[in-house]
Amino acid sequence: MKSITVTITNRKEYLSRLLNSLEKIQDLQDWHIYFSVEPVGEQLIPLLESWKYKNKTIIQRLTKQGVLHHPYVLLNEIFQKSNLNIYLEEDIIVSPDITNLADFYLKHQNDFLLLTYFSRCSCPDKNILFETYEVTSDKVHFYPFAWVTSQKNWSDYISKWWYSDNRGWDYSVVSQIQKQNKPILIPSMCRSNHIGDYGEHATPEYNLKYHSNIIINEDISNLNYKIMRNYE
Repeated sequence: MKSITVTITNRKEYLSRLLNSLEKIQDLQDWHIYFSVEPVGEQLIPLLESWKYKNKTIIQRLTKQGVLHHPYVLLNEIFQKSNLNIYLEEDIIVSPDITNLADFYLKHQNDFLLLTYFSRCSCPDKNILFETYEVTSDKVHFYPFAWVTSQKNWSDYISKWWYSDNRGWDYSVVSQIQKQNKPILIPSMCRSNHIGDYGEHATPEYNLKYHSNIIINEDISNLNYKIMRNYE
């Protein structure tokens, strides 16, 4: 099974925009979507239930999980039955070819820990993916809002690193990529963007500075992905 997971708090406007972007994906019928809702987001359940896509499961959490624990709990649950998962948060919009990229990544899962959908490449090309270990500089960074990995890489690596850095699980992953010799894939053209002005680690000033000018790919014609070894 292939899956998409979404962690949700209580931000209806952002969630609605995410759902709208998911509707642009052509081959969603091959994917099961799991929405995991914190207790504070109970009022969003009707929106999710009425969303037109039928191949979905809504998980209502009875206790608060938080930004560190919620993704871990959800991914551990889903990878009991899924061999490939796209992780999203409610305040994200995505490109219509994220599932195509995920399928491409699965063929290369032994070589790459994960594929992240956010990119700041200086020469965007929708078909080019870069291999990189350099994930902590100003130019390249693993953004934790939208990414895909396989059941194998989750079980063997990511789940074991999750709590290794007190600053957050994304720092835990970043700190291990070079240590463990596990590169990641970054698209030349961005496939996701962060739209949340308010959140655990977001402010309007941060979003304006880093995400207001991001353009994500909307073109799904003539897809022919290739991997290049040097991030530009």
